[in-house]
Amino acid sequence: MALIENEIQDLSIPEIEKKKFRINGDNDSILEINPSDVNIIPRLNEGYKKLDSLAKKVTELDLGSGEEETTEEQMENISKQLKEIDKDMREQLDYIFDANVSEVCAKNASMYEPINGKFRWEHIIDAIGTLYGNAFKSEFDAISKRVEKHTSKYTKSRKKKG
Repeated sequence: MALIENEIQDLSIPEIEKKKFRINGDNDSILEINPSDVNIIPRLNEGYKKLDSLAKKVTELDLGSGEEETTEEQMENISKQLKEIDKDMREQLDYIFDANVSEVCAKNASMYEPINGKFRWEHIIDAIGTLYGNAFKSEFDAISKRVEKHTSKYTKSRKKKG
């Protein structure tokens, strides 16, 4: 069968596919990330600062004066602020990991929810960040071994001469 010009062909490169992780044993919570993505470092640096700033906003919410607004209006104002902060936190978390982390790890929960002295988003970063640390170590060890395999004959001969 002749190949038609402009026909799309599939090329499989499984080594570059994202890895799948089930969150808390929930088959409906599958996170797909690339834990070897070194570019997470600049994204984390940038995104963490923004998340930290957003977390400060939660603690400094404008609760209204209470004199001019009714309780209902105050609640509406606070709700609006919290929804916006949560939306922004979700965007940052997804940006950091280049994946839909917020949707998978906190479907209906807020990112600013305090849990054991930390915000939810901090727990998520800590847990997923560990995967990246482990992957980096494993990958860089493998690179070192591969490089050593190819260079050992040169470095051994220098050691003998020296």
